[in-house]
Amino acid sequence: REFENRFAPWQEGTRNDTGALYPFAQRVGGWWFIAVNSSSPTRFPWDAKGRVGAGQLGRLERLLDSLDDSPRLLVTHYPALLKDGSPEWRSRRLLDLDQLVRVAEKGKVRAWLHGHRHNAYHLPPAPGRPFALICAGSVTQTRHWTYGSYVLSTDRIRGERRRYNPGSERFESVERFEIPLLQAVS
Repeated sequence: REFENRFAPWQEGTRNDTGALYPFAQRVGGWWFIAVNSSSPTRFPWDAKGRVGAGQLGRLERLLDSLDDSPRLLVTHYPALLKDGSPEWRSRRLLDLDQLVRVAEKGKVRAWLHGHRHNAYHLPPAPGRPFALICAGSVTQTRHWTYGSYVLSTDRIRGERRRYNPGSERFESVERFEIPLLQAVS
């Protein structure tokens, strides 16, 4: 629970089960940010798979049903897809990804922000996946020091990716992008 202890101020939000820390939703501007804990302990260092679990999936479904119709962004550690649109490797994937995707689709999630991969990328909504995907990348891994800033509106996400340049000792803009969003179906 080290993460939860250090980041407690950012873990406040709406929950539908007071006994569970995850999932929770936090209102930011006109959007709901919904956090899910997808990390789980593994036995071997090369085993980087995770799981949301049936209990949390049920709580997430109820939480999404209880929110107003404002746009929704799901935040997890694991991606739904890799940069090329393929699934994550078996030893590194979210084991109950299919169930989480179904809950996200039913719950009108418009965008999915994740980490896990150290090279940042983004994918627009596509047939069979009504939400955009944004990989935050890594601000701490050598030669991959990047972060993104995003402006969310109801119909698009505008982003800028910045990378640390050791020569100038500054973060510099390396990419600006815009992702059109699908309108949520009521």
